[in-house]
Amino acid sequence: MKKIIAVPLAFAIAAAAALPLGACSRQELYSETFRGYMSPAEYRSQYAAISGFVKEELSTSTVQCVLGDYEIGTMLPENEMESIAGDLTVNAAYPVKITYTDSYSAKEKTASAYLLETAGSYRYFSPLPKSGEALTASYYNSVIANPAYSDCTVVTTYSGHMLSIDSTYYQIFMFDNNKAYFKQTIPAMQVDFYMTETEDGFEYYSKIPYFGQEGYYTADEIDAQIRELTDGEFYFNGYELIKGGKRYPLDSFKSISELSTFIYAANFDNSFFEKTDYGFCMTKEKFNSAVYALAGEMGENAEDIQLQINEHIKNIDVRYYVSEGRLARIDFILQALIGDSPKDIMSVEMHSEFKDFGSTDIVLPR
Repeated sequence: MKKIIAVPLAFAIAAAAALPLGACSRQELYSETFRGYMSPAEYRSQYAAISGFVKEELSTSTVQCVLGDYEIGTMLPENEMESIAGDLTVNAAYPVKITYTDSYSAKEKTASAYLLETAGSYRYFSPLPKSGEALTASYYNSVIANPAYSDCTVVTTYSGHMLSIDSTYYQIFMFDNNKAYFKQTIPAMQVDFYMTETEDGFEYYSKIPYFGQEGYYTADEIDAQIRELTDGEFYFNGYELIKGGKRYPLDSFKSISELSTFIYAANFDNSFFEKTDYGFCMTKEKFNSAVYALAGEMGENAEDIQLQINEHIKNIDVRYYVSEGRLARIDFILQALIGDSPKDIMSVEMHSEFKDFGSTDIVLPR
């Protein structure tokens, strides 16, 4: 029986988890376009509508939120009510200040919403969260699932320091609707790779370090080379995307658009983030919660992982900058204390810039 070789594309996915650098001197470059989200469901009481907001906009599969109390403000004037209600006919609209707790902390938190009163029923309206509030699901999804990522370029720089050794690596992701290009210099994860959609599926062109750097090989050419080099003992079985430690055959995706959506999908839900005036961030407390959530999937190693985080990580800062309803930049910095005698500082930084929306142009090598 012949043996299989699958080429892994172990991309270090930038948008999955990001950590930032420094204070927000770039804030003036970023802006929000989120106009809010109205509940499609109608509720029979004010309490039910507000509870629906907490359940659907704040609770997730990892964090359960419980409504504590709420305060309904003064009815909005007609022009403000119309700007929120849109085409929906409403009798009244009220701002609501909500207090709640979640399953990670007994500390009381606040959120802002609007209560819309229609003929015999109520709906909630989820606005752009205020700075310091938890992200709502509707806002977070509007940014992370933005279709603009199907035509854009993302350039990422990774740098690190450990045991007096400094290193810097680069990554570029390009999507041009039905074409994609990936390149990165991360050790053991080097990638230089094109792919495009055809009527018969994807076509691939990749540089294989083992074959030299002469040019880009098609999948059939790679298969022929492998069979020749191994006297037919091995054959090529395609490409795999590695994300979060799991493997996904590229041929399992239906389109480049589906692939870009998968790559940029965050590993964490909205409950792990907090709104800021430049977009949103992940605080150290929420970072620990996020890692604990992942560690919970690691069975007997979970407790040890949590202890390592508490003991070694001294600073963590994760910032997502939002402009025109999509990510404009992700910055990341992590500092940890490692070793015993002497102790040493380990630092990791990542900076991703999103650009060329709607104008990314990929030219295939053939």
